[in-house]
Amino acid sequence: MTTDVPGCRDAIIPSVTGVLVRVKDPEGLADAIQNLVEAPDQMVMMGNAGRVLAKEAFTIEKVVDQHLKIYEELLTDA
Repeated sequence: MTTDVPGCRDAIIPSVTGVLVRVKDPEGLADAIQNLVEAPDQMVMMGNAGRVLAKEAFTIEKVVDQHLKIYEELLTDA
């Protein structure tokens, strides 16, 4: 579960790997937490799916490559 902001939302496939909550929405956050507490099987399923996504999409090689591309773009635009 995370708020729907850049970076954080990249790690969530809604209802598959987690839950996105609107920014500054404490009631929405509380509801999302309550829903997961009441559905432990779903919570475990999303946790397992999130782990698979993280291992595939966020390897150190991929993250470093993405950062290097950003730096190259910044240097090119300078």
